[in-house]
Amino acid sequence: MFIALTMSITTGCKHEPPAAQTAPARASSTPDLAPQRTLSGATHVSFPSHDADLTKQQPTTLDAWLMRPEGAGPLPAIIFLHGCAGLYRKSGTEIAPREHEYAERFVKQGYVVLMPDSFTPRGVDEICSRHDRTVRAFYERNRDAYGALVWLESQSFTRVDRIGLLGWSNGGITVLGTIAHETQSRPAALAHDFRVAVAFYPDCRQALRRAEWSPPVAPLHILIGEKDDWTPASPCVDLVSDAQGHGATIDIVVYPDAYHDFDDPEMQVHVRHNVATTDSGTATIGMNPAARADAIERVTRIFHDALSP
Repeated sequence: MFIALTMSITTGCKHEPPAAQTAPARASSTPDLAPQRTLSGATHVSFPSHDADLTKQQPTTLDAWLMRPEGAGPLPAIIFLHGCAGLYRKSGTEIAPREHEYAERFVKQGYVVLMPDSFTPRGVDEICSRHDRTVRAFYERNRDAYGALVWLESQSFTRVDRIGLLGWSNGGITVLGTIAHETQSRPAALAHDFRVAVAFYPDCRQALRRAEWSPPVAPLHILIGEKDDWTPASPCVDLVSDAQGHGATIDIVVYPDAYHDFDDPEMQVHVRHNVATTDSGTATIGMNPAARADAIERVTRIFHDALSP
């Protein structure tokens, strides 16, 4: 049985799936990505992060992959936030299988998907093994999330009031920082904020340590493994309980016998070494078929209920 702490969410949404349109897509005038990095059915785009307050000069220009159904829209959209290993496979030539699979699934369901790369534009390939992180979840990365949101809201194919946020691991931590009620990353003149957010196995200890973390501005759903020894479940349970006590629309599902990365379609359970954020320097990670299947169905329903017109 899955352990869940839930609160009801009322979105006022209909229950028909988003319908794909048939008009031709608008071309995007953006720089070409390095030739060794490609993604079938995707377009490379670039846009500024919202990090000028951190750089003290021009904002960081982010690279991203855009996938979308055929048609002019406007369509609901989901922004993906990758984990500490980055957006790409170790070879650096392909999008990581988890993000790729989720993107293809959501596009088939009628969503626009945008996958920004927070690392490469800043000269970083991964931060899982790094103690001195220069790309931080509560600083650079949540500003990237809002840079992506502002860019999507400027596109004619996007339903600007129907944009969701989905992050894994370090990207999940970024989700917590991005949608906190009090955050310095949120643009002052934002027309529409994120409508819903999902965080897979975030390190909730980081949010609990931050006195300024406050209940989220949008419904938040956390999915995590009971046996996760990289980002433990219990701090997330505490975080959700506290936020629910303050009236937040937030819930959590704790999957038994599941480790970190339980929804990765290709990862066998194994011990990862050179992990910077655990006392042992190791973490057990890998896919759990039952948890993965439930998570896919659950997240599909969450976005349908929140983002459908």
